[in-house]
Amino acid sequence: MEHYNDAAPKKGFTFWKLVKWVLALVTFAIYLLLTMRACAMDGLKDTSKTRALLRNETLLAAYAKSPDSLTVLAGPEDSISTTDGRLT
Repeated sequence: MEHYNDAAPKKGFTFWKLVKWVLALVTFAIYLLLTMRACAMDGLKDTSKTRALLRNETLLAAYAKSPDSLTVLAGPEDSISTTDGRLT
């Protein structure tokens, strides 16, 4: 004689379904925030505010006075912390 489990699977609310959906929503929210932040930072690359920081009146006057003596150095930071220990 064979025994069958004729009980239908439980439908509706269960604790593990809630945990699964909460984790899925948190994952999606983090992904959405990181994507929005990346898009917002991409828009800050060339704006009037960044242009004002890069080319101000003092820099333009120094370049007009002696273009050959003006050197702009750019490179990666060696550390993510400042000399007094703050993170940047």
